[in-house]
Amino acid sequence: MADYWRALPPVELADDSAAAEAVSHFEAPSDALEARQTAREVLARLTPRENEVVARVAAGQSIAEIARAMGIAAPTVRSLLRHARHRILTVLVGVDESGTNTK
Repeated sequence: MADYWRALPPVELADDSAAAEAVSHFEAPSDALEARQTAREVLARLTPRENEVVARVAAGQSIAEIARAMGIAAPTVRSLLRHARHRILTVLVGVDESGTNTK
């Protein structure tokens, strides 16, 4: 499943410093409370279906297994993952859908 995430095209950012800041922020979180709050914020931005797909991927299920369990097509699962990935990056990097820096 990790190969799926690597195969997705990268999200283009306004500048690379925002991405580096987001990555460095999560390399060694010293404040567990802050990490939990960020996780809650990320999950709150996902739709219920995106949350379910992400949870199933985290549990190690394949695209086909998720599609069967949810009663949807495999391309729909991939689309939900792609949208979830974009929303997660939006929260972590601090860029909204219009490309405006929110942090």
